[in-house]
Formats: sequence, structure tokens, C-alpha cells
Amino acid sequence: MSIGLKWAFILLALVSGIRYNYGNDYINYLYAYNVISRATSPFSISISNGINDFEPGWAFFNWICKPIGFQGFVMIFSCVISFLYYRFIRDNVSPKYYTVALFTYLFEWSMFPLQLSMMRQGLVIAIFAFIYNYIKRRKWITALIVLFLCSTIHKTALILLPFAFWGYLPVRNSKFISVAFAVIAMLAFSSTTFIGDIYVYFLQFESIVDYGIAYGYDEGIISLSMILHTIPLFVALYYSFKNSKDKNIDYYTLFIPCVSLILAPFVQVTQILSRFSFYFEIFCIIQYPILLSISKNNIVKYCLCAIMIMSILYKYYQFFVGSVYTPHYLIFKTIFD
Repeated sequence: MSIGLKWAFILLALVSGIRYNYGNDYINYLYAYNVISRATSPFSISISNGINDFEPGWAFFNWICKPIGFQGFVMIFSCVISFLYYRFIRDNVSPKYYTVALFTYLFEWSMFPLQLSMMRQGLVIAIFAFIYNYIKRRKWITALIVLFLCSTIHKTALILLPFAFWGYLPVRNSKFISVAFAVIAMLAFSSTTFIGDIYVYFLQFESIVDYGIAYGYDEGIISLSMILHTIPLFVALYYSFKNSKDKNIDYYTLFIPCVSLILAPFVQVTQILSRFSFYFEIFCIIQYPILLSISKNNIVKYCLCAIMIMSILYKYYQFFVGSVYTPHYLIFKTIFD
């Protein structure tokens, strides 16, 4: 199975490496590369193109790859991303559930599909996933340094700095943590007035408005896709509560995707907030296999698996038919076109 997983990611690296002008942000990254590659130093310029500001770390990676051209950079980038996710799945998922993890990564819209375009944050998300075992082993100094460096690639990585200490989460009190997550999430979902106030508040910021014009507002509507997405997360909290004394369960992994559960109602305010949620949704790749392994009743296991698949495929379908992404994603373009 490990060989199959390895070849799957080699194939993904090849496919994503030959893409050309695919995704909403490809042209922005091409523009940035062309500007950076002409500079004498990657730190001597500031690049702004519409809503995208390019940080010095990203500029550095572009600059050192100028001898191979932008497409060469995309190929190397694709290989790095594939390697990071291969290691993430290999090190955290039982071979029995490699298929589940790979399916989640491939078809969850915010993972492989969106990251074909969302290159800067996609790299930071992959690095965050890669260092997850360092975080669990409480190697917080290493984690802090890596995450701080990631903020030079995409500034939203700064919100991840507290999660360098996730390994200190008191998982022995998993009942209390489960209840706390559930209560906070339900309060967030029920506070429609508060969410509406946040929506109005964010409209004051020009960058938020620009992003909303480009990627859309949901204006607080609780969608079917969000409901389907949250069901496995609430199941994870239930299992953490029910099996609080089971030392064989990885509670750190059960809990970390649940951060996106708290953020879910606020993502409905404006899509820019989903950028924060992506950092935690990525851990569904390794959380879903744990949930299936914990489910001893076959009927419950099959129902849970069906809900996961339905949620992923429904959001995948929405991604490709939505007006925001369809023009740039519906046809896969390559360097051979």
C-alpha cells in the first residue's frame, strides 16, 4: 500500500506540474514571477497586483528559480507539495485507510483542487501538516521557527503560531475539551445577530470588499455543504467524549480539525475568513480514517463514510459549477495545449 501511495503522489506531482494558466490566481503568480525574476535582489521590490500582495519569502523562492522559468518553478513546487502530503499521510494514517486519506485530499475542494491555484497559502498549509508530528511531540521551538518563516510566504500563517503548542493540549481531559468545542460551535452557529454584525464590520475594510467581489459573500447563510462538513466533526467530538479513557486514540488529531468547526459560521460571512479555516480542515485527511477505525458498528461506519463522501463530492461539484471558479477551473490546461 505504501508503494501505491507513493506512485499516486508521483502522478499528482506530474499532473499538477504540467498545468498552465489553470486556476484563478495563476496569472497573478506569473506576473509576480516575471517582476521578481528581473530584480537584482528578491527583497528589493514590493509586488502588489489587485488583492494579492506577495511576501518576501515567496519572492525569494521565485527569484532563486529564475534560471528555470516560471513553469520550471511550478514543476518543482508541485513536487515539493506532493512530497509533503505523501509524508503527512504515510506518517499519520494506517495503510488500511490510505484510500480514504487520498480521496479526501484529492476531492475536498479546499485541498488539492484549490491549491493548484492557491500556491502561497497551499505551501504553508502543506508545511503545517508536515510539521504536525513535531507539534504533537512538543518540539515547539522548531514549530515556532518554521511557522514564523511560513509567515514570510503567506502572512496568515501568523495565526498558526499558538498552535505550535498544540502538543500541550490536556487531552486527558478530552471530555471537557469535547464539550467546550461543541458549546462554542453551537453558540457560534446560533448567534446570527452577532455574525451579521461581523459581516457589517468587515465591509469597512477595502481589502475585504475587494476579496468579496472576487470570491463572493454568503451573507450568513448556513449552507447544505457546511452542514454536511460539520457532521463528522461533531462525531469526532462525540467519540472523544465517549472514549475519553482510551489511550490508543489520537485525541490531538481528533480535535485539531474541530477548530474549523468553530470558524464555520464566520466563513459564511465572507469567503476571506475561509482562508483561516483551510489550515485546520487539512487535518480531516487524517481525522476521517481515525473516525472510521473507532466506529465498531458497521452500520454506523458505513453511514459515516457515506456522509463524508457526500460532503466532499457535493462541495467538489459546487466548486466546479460556481460562477467564481468555473471559468478558470472547468477546463484543465497544460503546457502541451
